Amino acid sequence: MCAGPIDGTVWISRAQGACRGKPVHPECEKKDQAATAQRRAAKKEAKTNRPLSLVEENWLLLARQDQIREQRRARSAPE
Repeated sequence: MCAGPIDGTVWISRAQGACRGKPVHPECEKKDQAATAQRRAAKKEAKTNRPLSLVEENWLLLARQDQIREQRRARSAPE
């Protein structure tokens, strides 16, 4: 990633794109993994802050209905 010579421990890049699978410095890989983790966290936070779509609302409603059905079956089942 930084194109410098690699001495000592060599890691294999897990980054996306042309550098994937190439040898990299451990420090460079750790920086890339930290940046990736930040992007994923920001994406997850943005996803939780937006309003639900109609499809997502329906999924939640159907899942809740299934839970209620299971609770009723458990209550009415003979012991």
